[in-house]
Amino acid sequence: MGQRDRGPLGLDQEMTQTKPIDFLYERFATAPDALAFIDRGRTFTYQDLIGETRNFRDTLDREGVRAGEIVMVLGDYSPELVCLLLALVQNGNVLVPVTRESVLDTVTILALSEAQWIVDFEEGGASFQRTTVQPASAML
Repeated sequence: MGQRDRGPLGLDQEMTQTKPIDFLYERFATAPDALAFIDRGRTFTYQDLIGETRNFRDTLDREGVRAGEIVMVLGDYSPELVCLLLALVQNGNVLVPVTRESVLDTVTILALSEAQWIVDFEEGGASFQRTTVQPASAML
C-alpha cells in the first residue's frame, strides 16, 4: 500500500492513485475566487464548490455510502446538487440522477437502476436512505 496523502479536497487518498476527476479539482483550486455558478442571484465560487463537495464527501462517509454502490439522486439543479454529484463521482459511485419532473415514478427507477441508495436533495439539504426495493431482474 502506498503512502497516504490529503487530496485536493482534503481527503485521504493513495499518493500513487489519482482519479481523473482530481484534475478538475486541481483546476478549481487555481482560481478559488473565480465564479463557478450563478443560481437565482446567488454566486458560488470555485472555493465554495470545493468546500461544499468536501462536506458532501464527509456526509457520504458518515452515511456509509461505499465506492461502487449505485446511488439515485432525486433533485433539481442547484450548485449544491452539482457538488453532491461531484462528491459521488469522487467516491466512486454509479450515479442515477433524476429530476422531480421525471416521467417514471421513483419505485420504477429504483427497480430498473438497482440503486442501493436514494438521496433526496432539496434546498434544505439532502436525506440519505438505503433502499430495499426489489431489482427489476428479480421480478422476471
